[in-house]
Amino acid sequence: MTKEPGTTLKQMDNKGIIVDDLDALIAFFVELAMEPEGKALDEGRWRQCA
Repeated sequence: MTKEPGTTLKQMDNKGIIVDDLDALIAFFVELAMEPEGKALDEGRWRQCA
């Protein structure tokens, strides 16, 4: 994937990431120059997706 001159990521929405370490994931996106708007934990049952 090549970046076109002058292109900027303006917004990224994702509501389906499951991780063991939420703070590490946030640090990863901060390294990509993104700013978190909030975070939430869902510790209930989850299902595997095929």
